[in-house]
Amino acid sequence: MNILVTGAGSLIGHGVLRSIQQMDSKSLKIFTADPDHRSAGHWLGNVGLRIPLAKDPEYITELIKLVDENQINVVFIGTDPELLKISKALEQIKATVVVSNPSVIRIGDDKWETVKFLKENGFAFPDSALMENPVEVKELISRCGFPLIAKPRVGARSTGVVKLENESDLNLIKGREDYIIQEYLPEAEGEFTAGTLTYDGVCYSQVIFRRDLKDGNTYRAYLYRNEVHEAYLKKVSIALTGTYGPLNFQYRIKNGLPVIFEINSRFSGTTPLRAAVGINEVEMALEYIDKGQIEKRSLMNQEVAIFRTWSDIIVPMEQVDEFVKTDHLINPKAKYFPFIRE
Repeated sequence: MNILVTGAGSLIGHGVLRSIQQMDSKSLKIFTADPDHRSAGHWLGNVGLRIPLAKDPEYITELIKLVDENQINVVFIGTDPELLKISKALEQIKATVVVSNPSVIRIGDDKWETVKFLKENGFAFPDSALMENPVEVKELISRCGFPLIAKPRVGARSTGVVKLENESDLNLIKGREDYIIQEYLPEAEGEFTAGTLTYDGVCYSQVIFRRDLKDGNTYRAYLYRNEVHEAYLKKVSIALTGTYGPLNFQYRIKNGLPVIFEINSRFSGTTPLRAAVGINEVEMALEYIDKGQIEKRSLMNQEVAIFRTWSDIIVPMEQVDEFVKTDHLINPKAKYFPFIRE
């Protein structure tokens, strides 16, 4: 089976590739794609390829070309900007792409649409108002008081997030009508990230980590078992009609229940962490593509904390130079410089 992983330079792409590395992948040939020939993920596959940025008008044309020329069977997507573009072009791509319907992607991409989906389906949601509507903002302040959280309606990894401590702080986002303002959810019990895998209205797995954030990414994760939360996430996943594969949720606890404030309709940077504790979502996705069903997996019994580290690979410069010249990297070889010598 030929597998293409895009976003070879992204944390998500790395997560998919590392999950594949944990599989018995002898029958798999891994192609990696990224605009940058220096992306480390290229050295986690068998063939590295260059591809334009998702915003490039020729992106879909080039992706189709890569799929056809390399007889790709399955495509995993490694960056957010590619999701909607690829989802809308599925009929042109002669491979199985692990991506949800455009409606699901739009709900996840736009935090106002996320709130509307949760509210309309009877799930807990963060009380919210759009910056473009001063009356609603004033009513939100009256209901919730300060602090509040302001963030771009479309954004990721905490970029542009502002904590509003008082009314004068609204000046920090003055004129930013693309912002949403939300209640500040309690942080006493921490923040949680969860991954689910759903096909044809069946949710096959729910894995939760309590997490510590740094620069918008999870850098410490603690395996969290809670049957109530798992059942809740399962219901939300099934309610997102048109989901094909992974969903990623960020939430906090209010009145004892999860309040989701972010939905990502893709694999996440914590995908390899779930694989490490027994739930390899990438392997499960390939199993569904192959068999139309997924065998039940079990989480490890041990309670664990996962502390993320920098990891290094040493790449011969001749490989980099060849990649620049040809836009192809065949059988990449690198020396891994481990955090701990075994």
